[in-house]
Amino acid sequence: REVFQYFGEEILSSHPALLQEFLIKSSIFDIVDPDFMNDLVDIENTETMLQESANKNLFIEARYAEQKGWEFRYHPLFRGFLQAKFKSGTEEEERSHLFLKAGSLYEQRGEFEQSIRCYLEAKTYDEATSLIKIVGMDLLNAGRKGDLSYLLEAFPKEMVQENPWLLFYVSMTKRFSETGKNISRLKDALTFFEKQKDISGQLLSLAFMIE
Repeated sequence: REVFQYFGEEILSSHPALLQEFLIKSSIFDIVDPDFMNDLVDIENTETMLQESANKNLFIEARYAEQKGWEFRYHPLFRGFLQAKFKSGTEEEERSHLFLKAGSLYEQRGEFEQSIRCYLEAKTYDEATSLIKIVGMDLLNAGRKGDLSYLLEAFPKEMVQENPWLLFYVSMTKRFSETGKNISRLKDALTFFEKQKDISGQLLSLAFMIE
């Protein structure tokens, strides 16, 4: 409580309102990319704002990546404070709109996993599902079953039971732990895929049922 009070009274309140709002909104990201934030919050000089804040030791770490340029990361305690402000100081509709816009921007950049996470925060599950279909096998092939499982758990359970791709990928994440249940899941997924005339889904379901 004392740390958060210090952040609020001594750190955040001593800066212009525009910077305060930017810091609060950008805290939803683990790594803050200035180019991305420029598009997200419609501010042109976010890199300058972040560099100046980092130079003032405002609990912000700056680092340069050869592929992406400058990136910034907030100290965990400072970020936690900003995220608390984001949740308490904004309406749910505003938060959802920001996550939806972020998801769309990530999708345009081809960063599908980040896009899915934002769509799930915005509760726009149809958009998230369409991308899960694209990246699901890549995550599995990369040995990232836990990450895929984490994404799937954010969907409403009833939606998972009625969507063949979500059902299929749930069975893949539990491939060796729930063999009996997976037969039932794959049968249900196959039925849905047949109704949708999704050939790739049918072939995958059949292949893993045979296995």
